[in-house]
Amino acid sequence: MLLVAAVSHGAVVISEFVASNKTGLKDEDNSYSDWIELHNNGASPVNLAGWALTDNAGDDDKWVFPSVTIGAGQFMVVFASGKDRRVPGANLHTNFSLSASGEYLALRNLEGVVTSEFAPTFPPQFEDKSYGLGQSVQITQLVAANAPASAFVPSDGTLGTTWTAAGFSDSAWTLGLNGVGFESTVPGFALRMYLANVTVDSLATANAVLATPSMQTQAFVETRPVVNYMDSGGGGRYSPDSNPSWVNGARDNYVVEATGIMTIPAAGAWTFGSNSNRGFQLQVRAVGATTWITVCSNEVTSETLGAYTFSNAGDYEIRVVIYESTGSSHGEAFAKQGSWSSWDAGFRLLGDTGNGGLLVRSVPIGGSSSGGLQSLIGTDIKAAMSGINASAYARIPFSVADVTQLQTLTLKAKYDDGFVAYVNGVEIARRNAPATPAWNSTATAVHPTEQTIVY
Repeated sequence: MLLVAAVSHGAVVISEFVASNKTGLKDEDNSYSDWIELHNNGASPVNLAGWALTDNAGDDDKWVFPSVTIGAGQFMVVFASGKDRRVPGANLHTNFSLSASGEYLALRNLEGVVTSEFAPTFPPQFEDKSYGLGQSVQITQLVAANAPASAFVPSDGTLGTTWTAAGFSDSAWTLGLNGVGFESTVPGFALRMYLANVTVDSLATANAVLATPSMQTQAFVETRPVVNYMDSGGGGRYSPDSNPSWVNGARDNYVVEATGIMTIPAAGAWTFGSNSNRGFQLQVRAVGATTWITVCSNEVTSETLGAYTFSNAGDYEIRVVIYESTGSSHGEAFAKQGSWSSWDAGFRLLGDTGNGGLLVRSVPIGGSSSGGLQSLIGTDIKAAMSGINASAYARIPFSVADVTQLQTLTLKAKYDDGFVAYVNGVEIARRNAPATPAWNSTATAVHPTEQTIVY
């Protein structure tokens, strides 16, 4: 029988930790790092400068805190990743990770007193299961990810900070949902490629793989100027073939989905075509529409053309799906104005504007299979903000039935590139903001997309 002593005395203690994080909390690098949660159960804030965490009973100074304060009743997460990051205001990372098989873990204060420890070792841990002190905590979510919101892009400093007050009238602002922002596009297709754990021998299976994460074994994303690639074997109509970065030898049982916004310069008929060694589908729809229109597709080794008549010039969404079961493979997508029954030299790769092809653009992806930021935007303010002002105001109302029942209030934010947050006119948090924010302030640093998509 092994007795584990979980000793805690003092205001700040280790309240919880996860030593085998596989699918839970992500850090700013989008990694599933182990983590340690601290809790200040005292009545006053505590500056942790000089405090230390350790997984070695013989080294109580293994990882020392910078000057960061944990408020009364508040919690703080420190990632046990081995990355050793100690920048106040950013996520903290220890210089050690936790052993799922069990080890010593302790927190000591500035005077060298151990305020919390698991000794001699904590027991073996299970994946995505936390371990720690028993607590009775009720969490109430006050603002949902899709909560009602209002937004305004100022043209001068007339409002000052009056707009942060609870009683301010925002009836003339743009009404929508949380979050507020916009995303710019870049030339090319958003390309997503999935290796499958099933035989991909039909269009129905290919679309099922795209929609079902459990059917995917690996995912790769990147922005590509055109759809013209070769995995193995011979290419198609256009050269040189542009091998995507995920190609590493011949691939079997995969699906590629290329999406973007295509600009049609003139109304009328346009003929689209594609070819592959196994099968493909090319679809279009009006921007914002929910139903795709299939222009051409096949499920054999073939080149197929299809014409579609656009009632108006302008932007349309395009989607190309190419799949392969076994053997050599390649894929292309091209178009030409008019209605045509066979390919000729007048057809141009979609996106190849340098040679007369239709303009295609998409939101940037790469580094995260979740893509860009569009799925996070509930109120799009691109027309009012892009190229006009670097700052925007947003208000998200919430109410508390009985404020006396609350001990702490926690803000979780996804942001790009900076923000200042207020509750009823009082500033509560900021990141990458100037000392004195103005109506047209710019962020003081870049917050990368891979960090933007996590809280």
